[in-house]
Amino acid sequence: MDLKLAILDIEKNKIKEFLLKYELSFDEDIDWTVYLEEDSLIIGTISTSKNIIKAFAVSENYKGQIASLLISETINHIFQTGFDFYQVYTKPEYINMFENLSFYEIISSSKVALLESRNRNIVNTLKGIYEKENLKSNNTGCIVMNCNPFTLGHRYIIEKAAKNHDLLIVFILEEDRSFFKFKDRFEMVVRGVSDLENVKVIPSSNYLISALTFPTYFLKKEDSKIYEQALLDAMIFEKYFIPIFNLKKRYLGSEEDIVTRKYNEVLKNKLGEFIEIIPRLKYDDKFISASIVRRALDAKKFEEISHYVPKTTYDYLVKHYG
Repeated sequence: MDLKLAILDIEKNKIKEFLLKYELSFDEDIDWTVYLEEDSLIIGTISTSKNIIKAFAVSENYKGQIASLLISETINHIFQTGFDFYQVYTKPEYINMFENLSFYEIISSSKVALLESRNRNIVNTLKGIYEKENLKSNNTGCIVMNCNPFTLGHRYIIEKAAKNHDLLIVFILEEDRSFFKFKDRFEMVVRGVSDLENVKVIPSSNYLISALTFPTYFLKKEDSKIYEQALLDAMIFEKYFIPIFNLKKRYLGSEEDIVTRKYNEVLKNKLGEFIEIIPRLKYDDKFISASIVRRALDAKKFEEISHYVPKTTYDYLVKHYG
């Protein structure tokens, strides 16, 4: 029984076939994989995406023998790459196994479970953000946005929502898997709403639409996992974000993108009247979208861009891309 690092495509293809038996996939964001073989047959495998453990499966006859070995090897790898905590995206049947190795459960559905190491706690993390950003209010609403980049459409939704609350929190996705890096997206939003006194822009943490909770979101293509991932994300928001940030309402923009539209549907079904959908803003009979801006930017059509973004975003794009 040999523990091997999967490097070659032929090895990864064998792992993909093995995972299919357990209704698991070898995700595109996987960056490290090990596996165990006996008589040239894979009997167990585990992978990571940065500090997230995923694609973990062990043959039934070997669970007690090799599961701990695979997990321990993976934790060592994560620490060696510079992370001081780790999280797990796995099947509910493995919850007890990970809990026995000092993980605790964040949330689980009938098909997927999320856990993390005990030196990192979602409640403490979110409460820390709440206190640090001074988000105390009895009438708080929120929006979760990517803003890739920040457009007049985003600004319109924020303005509409802000009128209903003493404080509106705008969570900007921290995941760096968009055209614009998080720090650039965050800066564009902060500049773009600086005149709105009751709006607070903060990072989303990796507990909202992230590589852990919703990896498919960033691929922007239809996938069988969209519903399950969207449900997990909605469950985390309901269990942790609503009570910790004392939220009264979450706002969404109406969507054409299929992944975001499905996510919005799951949120609405799960959270009901807590969710309010705001119709998107149009220009020249077209919905304003970040994708239109990115296409115009790629073609250096700055005059066209000026119709779709606030001056703050326009100046930022001209400075960095003009």
